[in-house]
Amino acid sequence: MTMRDEWTVPAVLAAFDEHLRRRRGLCPEVRRNYAGHVRAFVTKVSSGQHVDPSAINVTHIIDHVGDLTGRYRPATVELAVSALRSFFRFLRIEGLRSDRLEDAVPVVPHRRDSLPRHLDGETFARLIAGLDSSTPRGRRDRAIMLLMARLGLRSGEVTALVLEDIDWRNGTVRVRARKTGHGALLPLPHEVGEALVDYLRDGRPGTTTRRVFVLHR
Repeated sequence: MTMRDEWTVPAVLAAFDEHLRRRRGLCPEVRRNYAGHVRAFVTKVSSGQHVDPSAINVTHIIDHVGDLTGRYRPATVELAVSALRSFFRFLRIEGLRSDRLEDAVPVVPHRRDSLPRHLDGETFARLIAGLDSSTPRGRRDRAIMLLMARLGLRSGEVTALVLEDIDWRNGTVRVRARKTGHGALLPLPHEVGEALVDYLRDGRPGTTTRRVFVLHR
């Protein structure tokens, strides 16, 4: 697969299928299932029939998987996220992405309970609006919630962040260890970056620790 200025959806799917056949040795049925889920994703995040792999971001992934989780059974969603992880590894192997975007794909919940699996956009907006951003603690909580919602970080990954993990120049956040056993370099959305700046500049207490988030007493 060579670099192109523009990839069409069929061309990307054909190259992905060839990758699955030659490198992974997957059978035609599995490849068709993977292609169907990847087609749905790239069609949603692309402009017309053209795909720009570099434009795919974490928010696209979180929103898509959240939508699937609300509509399909866990087994179907699990197949979809497996397809997406394979697709993002394919993009990295072929030089179309340099980060480990596959690590940003959320884990599919298997246990059913009375708790909602995810908050819809309106509910999350109300939750964010309910925080008092005029206080240091409110700025901190807003930054934490946006990191978890927009980048799909777990609570342990948020608390483990240190100042050096945020690359302001390149707009990325490094997650040093994930459940997969690998670290991840994730894009830093503008909204999340602004919340972090507000907290670090006007909310974070003076301390010698390099952890981004600290307790407020």
